[in-house]
Amino acid sequence: MKVHRIQGIAFSSYLVETPSALFLIDSGFRWFEPLVLHKIRSIGREIEDLGLVVLTHPHIDHVGAVPALLTHTDFEIAAHPTSRAALATGGRAFSRPTQTWTKAVQWLATTALPLLRLPPIVPTVLPADGERLDRFGLAGALLYTPGHSQWCISLVLDDGTTLAGDLIIGAGHMTTRVSPPAMAADPAGALVSMRKLLDAGAKRFMPAHGRAFGAADVRALLGRLTAEAATAR
Repeated sequence: MKVHRIQGIAFSSYLVETPSALFLIDSGFRWFEPLVLHKIRSIGREIEDLGLVVLTHPHIDHVGAVPALLTHTDFEIAAHPTSRAALATGGRAFSRPTQTWTKAVQWLATTALPLLRLPPIVPTVLPADGERLDRFGLAGALLYTPGHSQWCISLVLDDGTTLAGDLIIGAGHMTTRVSPPAMAADPAGALVSMRKLLDAGAKRFMPAHGRAFGAADVRALLGRLTAEAATAR
């Protein structure tokens, strides 16, 4: 099993490759479609090998290319069971800013998203918390990891590789160190979800924003945030 990064501007999706199938973790914006197709061809595979797309949460930068990819082939779409209404809007939802610079992102979202014509996305797989994906040929499980949004799910592969969307931000994306989500529906809940992933055996994190990092970085982040909270009391 191999994990291939599909790098865009300030965003990454991931292609998990097994001998029998391909699995896409988040599709990126609408304009990500050619990047996904190029990555698939560059590893000697075909779009028809794509069996499952996992949407870590229903925000436009994670789901926007799904309708375009569906014009090439059929595939299953996995998403949090409560995200169906948000996906029906094509990804117009967004989370609250937790940092000053993300207030600009919030303004852009509230201004631009209502103007876009976004086709609805219909999930076909609504996993239970901790549900394994062996029936699709993928050795791993999907866990509910709310925090960035209430609809977040993360994929933990059996080798410890973890794809958690926007739950944790890697260094290099508006930050020099591993950081909590810059926009979050529930910042405290995000910390609970981070611990949940560590308990589930997460070892190497592949974030949607920023560079990859390890479990030790997440433990350090949790320790830092706990210390900051104690100081603020």
